[in-house]
Amino acid sequence: MLRAGVEPGDWIVAALVCVTAKTRPILLAMTAASDLALLSSLRSQLDELQLRVTTMADSYASTPDSQIAAELFSGERALRTAGRTLDRASDLLRRTS
Repeated sequence: MLRAGVEPGDWIVAALVCVTAKTRPILLAMTAASDLALLSSLRSQLDELQLRVTTMADSYASTPDSQIAAELFSGERALRTAGRTLDRASDLLRRTS
């Protein structure tokens, strides 16, 4: 349970919310360097997922199940967009730190 105006996802920008056994949030300040490292790790994971989805989509592209390929290519585009979003967040963080 989060209190004091802390919303899920706020940690991405400013702090990590840890919930204790008593469900009281503890805000842990994170340094820009650790945030950049986290964003880099997430970006790498997105790249790997994108490659895996693309490989799977390619395998369905020339089959009667081309609708599956279309959906997978749509997912690949969404992952690419998410990667660009993380890149922009990293750039902003680098400029503000």
